[in-house]
Amino acid sequence: MTKELNECIEEARERILALEDDWDGEGERAFTKEEFEFAETVIRLVHVGMLVNHDITMIVPWIDPFMKGTIDIEWKTDVYHLLVSVNHDEKSIAYYGDDHDSGGTTKIKGDITIGTIATFQQDIKKLLDVI
Repeated sequence: MTKELNECIEEARERILALEDDWDGEGERAFTKEEFEFAETVIRLVHVGMLVNHDITMIVPWIDPFMKGTIDIEWKTDVYHLLVSVNHDEKSIAYYGDDHDSGGTTKIKGDITIGTIATFQQDIKKLLDVI
């Protein structure tokens, strides 16, 4: 794991776990340590999985809180965009990506479960192969 990724995760952990109830002014509750750890696991699975299985090094993502207990993880460059939304309460992970450099002709979208992680990695590879 890169030093930059570890620093990004630690900064996001501090920032997100410091949020209090009603952090968005719309009544959203504070995030728990377990929720952040769930998101961190997903981030590390993406980075390690893409490197080990496909020899692709991912850039450091943006990690931000979102509504209803969701933490969004976003990889965005001039060439592609990948958004993964992790919801610990619902044990759900959804993703969307496109290759906006090529006019958005390649799009990926889906939900991830333990049984579909390999499919998710193949979708990411398909998106990045366009580059």
